[in-house]
Amino acid sequence: MNYCVVISLSRRKVRFHYQIENGIVQEYLFDDKSAAIPLAFYLNGDRLLMGQYAADRAVEHDENAFADYFGLLADADASFAWDNSRLPAAHLLRVGLEHYFSLFLEKCISSPDSSIDANRTAFPLYLDFANDVSKAEADMVCDMFEGSGYSNVAAIGLYNVCLFNTLSNNDRGKLLVFGSGNEMTVSYVPSKSSPVAWSHTVTGVGQDPRYRVCADFIYEQICMNNPGLAINRSSNNEVLMKEARKVLDSGMPIVQGTVRLDLGVDFEYQIFMTQLKNRLVQCDDARVTLSEVENLVYNNGGQPAAIDVILQGEVATDYFVDVFKTRFSVVINVTPESERSVWNAVFAQLRMSSGNADGFAPVAAPPVQSTSVASEPMSSVSATAQAPAVPRNGRVPLPASLAVENLTNEARIRWTNPGTGLLRIYVADKVFPYSKGDVVDISALTAQALRPVGDSMTVVKDFSGQRFYLPVVEDNGVCCAGNQVSVVSVLPPQGVAMDCSDTSAMLRWDWNGIDGVRIRVKPDSGNQQQYDIFVADHPQNNATYSLPSNTSTAELSVASIIALHDGSLVESSFESKSFSLHKVMVDFIEIRKGGLFAKNKYTIVVRCNEQLPVGLSLYAAEGSFPIGLDRLQPMTTVLPEQVTPGTNYEIVVNYERKSKQELYFRVAAADLSQADKLIISPEFKSIK
Repeated sequence: MNYCVVISLSRRKVRFHYQIENGIVQEYLFDDKSAAIPLAFYLNGDRLLMGQYAADRAVEHDENAFADYFGLLADADASFAWDNSRLPAAHLLRVGLEHYFSLFLEKCISSPDSSIDANRTAFPLYLDFANDVSKAEADMVCDMFEGSGYSNVAAIGLYNVCLFNTLSNNDRGKLLVFGSGNEMTVSYVPSKSSPVAWSHTVTGVGQDPRYRVCADFIYEQICMNNPGLAINRSSNNEVLMKEARKVLDSGMPIVQGTVRLDLGVDFEYQIFMTQLKNRLVQCDDARVTLSEVENLVYNNGGQPAAIDVILQGEVATDYFVDVFKTRFSVVINVTPESERSVWNAVFAQLRMSSGNADGFAPVAAPPVQSTSVASEPMSSVSATAQAPAVPRNGRVPLPASLAVENLTNEARIRWTNPGTGLLRIYVADKVFPYSKGDVVDISALTAQALRPVGDSMTVVKDFSGQRFYLPVVEDNGVCCAGNQVSVVSVLPPQGVAMDCSDTSAMLRWDWNGIDGVRIRVKPDSGNQQQYDIFVADHPQNNATYSLPSNTSTAELSVASIIALHDGSLVESSFESKSFSLHKVMVDFIEIRKGGLFAKNKYTIVVRCNEQLPVGLSLYAAEGSFPIGLDRLQPMTTVLPEQVTPGTNYEIVVNYERKSKQELYFRVAAADLSQADKLIISPEFKSIK
């Protein structure tokens, strides 16, 4: 089989990873160009749609939409009409995915017959279930695929194993925390060699609790504006939470919107962010949940100080990292970059289970073992380790040679195959204590072992660090080391945030497997200052630097740095941002209406305290403030030289009203990218 497919399922999302022989691991992009879609279904005649549209329709209480798939599995009588027959609700998943299976065969495999009907038997399908799916539910899904003709299907549990091995450099116990909706699934793995010891679902918080606070605020606004209506909060939770995300992501000081509730009516709301922020300060839902998680650890005989936390799903955010760090010393956030490394490891393990480093055998569920990712089982080094093998008749195999070709985002390692013997390539993050020609006792190696095919392999630079590759040739029980090489990769820093005040430069970043960061601060046109911060000396992920007085502009830059085996430092590309600290004040003084004979004429009066660095644009809207300026056409634009500092400037426009609602005008920077150079007070004014 020259390809392999892994479908990963949680109660809320579905993802589709695949690898074609000798290719890289990729995520299949669904119809909406997303790598993951909601596990929701919509029946539209003879079509079954999956994804966000179905989830949105379910929120709107559309009877043709189904968003609680695993809830449907518990209802033995639930069914749906399909292809002139009725199928159990469990088959919603199969029918929905088969659309993408066919597209995968057509677009990715270039199969002459992309019909899944003709490929079910041989289709190599692995199913990997998230922590929030029970074993009984997983078994039902597997049985459904097998009963539909997929004889080449198996359930695996490799994701958590590879997650453990890829993100951790120790063998401490791990608490795997998976968030989805209103639930948080907590699973404890004692060590790399152990299965999950216990698992528990905590209800109340499975995503950022600030969404719930904002949703409550929107609900209160609607109830206050419609005192005669009985609006059910719980039945409208999903649509209110969706609206809350829009509010919190908008970044606007005042947010107005419309939401349709289950009464079938659109309701308006208006949120002042200053009021919402006062509520968010008091938001403690996640901390209450954290106490419950901590009690789970204690009740199962554990100690938080001795356990690392890995956050996944909707709780993999900076907010939850900060919350969990108050009780647990090590908290790891699964970022998109680390997720890619985990999936590379999953497929490497699948290849190893088939006995082929590049190709795939027919599916058979591989054993979940605690070996290094993509490696053969290796024994640990101990005091009782066997002595190095003695060459028979003094003959040692000829060593193999490695060479590295470094490209921008990957490296290509080539080798010369020995005339006789079996070649293995060992991979580690530390230098191997062997020189070319040394006899090696492979039973004492704990490094990951690859069985190379062909004469080269590609290493994707999706990690930060230095990896060492050692070729070992085995012949007649004797192993000989070749020349080891290394691949250096440095990812740009993640989670970077930069800001400046009148006197200080402030930076924040994530420690994602890097040794340190290199920060550059350049005030005005002065000398650039450079600072190296190492995680070993500075575990905090932030820094503040003083700026000279009267600084008008500042440029901040940050890059990742790693230390190589020889002690030298290597930096990644820099992420930079410029700040203008000198702001011009613009007063929005008044709006005047034209009068009886010029009722469509309006005069907007502004005044600036000094020369404008950027022009001004005027926007208008009825009934609400003009928002989303990047998508609006301004009524008019004023050039900087047209406004004289210290004097009133009148902007005269004609506007024909379409309704009797209040008319709002907004003054903003003509170039939105330079908006930080102005302080406009107020930005909004209205007239009846």
